[in-house]
Amino acid sequence: MSLREFTVGTKAATLAGATTLVAIRPAAAVSANIGLLRHWAGQYANVTSANWSINFGTQAATLPTLVSATPAKVNFQDAVSVITGGTAAAAGTCGVNASAEGGGTVTDIWDDVMNSVNGYLRVNTPSEVEVLAAGMASCSRFGFTVAPSSLTLWNFGEAFVEL
Repeated sequence: MSLREFTVGTKAATLAGATTLVAIRPAAAVSANIGLLRHWAGQYANVTSANWSINFGTQAATLPTLVSATPAKVNFQDAVSVITGGTAAAAGTCGVNASAEGGGTVTDIWDDVMNSVNGYLRVNTPSEVEVLAAGMASCSRFGFTVAPSSLTLWNFGEAFVEL
């Protein structure tokens, strides 16, 4: 059995000022768990070095308002993902570039720092893969802890597998 791998993200985005870049919420419990393999972010409008805090976690209850983004297949022979694009972080959806964070409790899993000139790439080793359980009430949240000072021309996303 091969793993079905997908990416979700965007390019040349102007950040809305909120801090969530990508949010994924697995479908109901009879569906697949989601394993997050890679997280990336980079900006190509800023040539001045600046450091920004970036993190990953979960958010419960009142969830972010997002731009719908449809996962892209990495292996072209695979069927489409069980995750679809959505704007409200509803079960079985994902989205990018939050315009509002929502008031739900955020639980940080890891924190890191990125540099505007170098960009950010986290590639999880097998033991570090964050697994989102099918049917979980929270969504994942990859983004900044505080909105960066420069909001234009951002590329960001995540790669995931259906387990």
